Amino acid sequence: MPADQLNRIQSVLQELVTSFQQHPKGDYCAQFNLAGAESPWVQVVADAINFYYPFNEDPSHRLKALAIPPQPSMHCTSWKAQMYVTLQLEDMLDLKWLARFIDSLFTSLYGCASSYEIESSVGLL
Repeated sequence: MPADQLNRIQSVLQELVTSFQQHPKGDYCAQFNLAGAESPWVQVVADAINFYYPFNEDPSHRLKALAIPPQPSMHCTSWKAQMYVTLQLEDMLDLKWLARFIDSLFTSLYGCASSYEIESSVGLL
C-alpha cells in the first residue's frame, strides 16, 4: 500500500482518538469505505472494530490468514454471514498497527489492489 494511504488511515484514527479526548462522553466512529462504493467498509469505535464480511463461513480462519492478523487480545463478539464481523478492540494505543490491520482488511480480506483508494470520516454515531 502506498505510504500516503496508510498515513491517511492513521490520521483518521488519530482524529477519532482526539474526538474521544475532547468529548469523552461522545459516541464517535471512524468510517472507511472503498472510494465510490458502499462496501467494503470498516468502522472503528472506542472498543470495537466492525467490518464488512462477504463470506458464509466463520471468520476466525480467514482473519488468521490476513497479512496483518488480529492481535491475540482481539476476539469476535458477533458476526453475520454476508454482512459483518465485530471484533473487540482492547485499546487504540497503537494506531500504526491498527492502520496496518485496516489496510490488511482491504487488501487481504477484500482483495483490493495495493493502490486502492478510501473515503473516510469521523463522526458521531
